[in-house]
Amino acid sequence: MDTSIAFFIASEISFSECSTATPLFPALCPVKVKNKALKTIKGVRAQGEVSILVDNKIIKSERGEIQFTDKTLSGICVFNLSRIANTAKNSDINISLLPDMNTYDISEMLKSKVSTLSENEPAESLLIGILNKKLCFIILNEAGVDTKKKA
Repeated sequence: MDTSIAFFIASEISFSECSTATPLFPALCPVKVKNKALKTIKGVRAQGEVSILVDNKIIKSERGEIQFTDKTLSGICVFNLSRIANTAKNSDINISLLPDMNTYDISEMLKSKVSTLSENEPAESLLIGILNKKLCFIILNEAGVDTKKKA
């Protein structure tokens, strides 16, 4: 028997014996995010922790390099969470760029840094050296801080 015919017959038999098919959806891929601020940090990479929240509860977290594009979050840690992000309803993503520090430690670090700044330096100087400059600007803007105002 011709091998191509045998393959065709075997394929037909195996497909016809399948009783159900699993719907396909993206897995191990970047996660689309609805945030206009991403356009300003396109191309930035940072270490951090990404968490998937469903109904405001953390389902899973991953640490590693996060890559920001104009419409997506990428990087291996994001890929590992992408299946949950793409299938869960009411899901949100939380990013911690200083995952080893609690709120108190961050507050103390910023207070210490304020004391070293000259009075003419803008508020965005507070985070420079801790995070990428583009990230500093976004974080302060999202927090409602006037970045041109003096620290």
